[in-house]
Amino acid sequence: MVIMNIYDIETIQQQTKYRNTVDIMAVILSIVIRGEGTKRGIAHGANLSFSKVKQYLLLLLDTDLLTIEQEKESIYKITQKAIHFLHLTST
Repeated sequence: MVIMNIYDIETIQQQTKYRNTVDIMAVILSIVIRGEGTKRGIAHGANLSFSKVKQYLLLLLDTDLLTIEQEKESIYKITQKAIHFLHLTST
């Protein structure tokens, strides 16, 4: 039995044909900065399916680029590390 890490970067890259993982992560973080930090807002703004959004959110949470502000509402907020990440990816 093979156990696959659902937010494994290599798996995500294989499933994403036209955008790379870093670009999608930056788009998601930018969407959250604009105040659309729900799964629905992220899926719509990044043009991703809910299953992809779940994978990327787990990756961003695991790397401390996002935090959950309100557990019940699933509102995501960026961290200082995410701001630094966005600064590095925009140059």
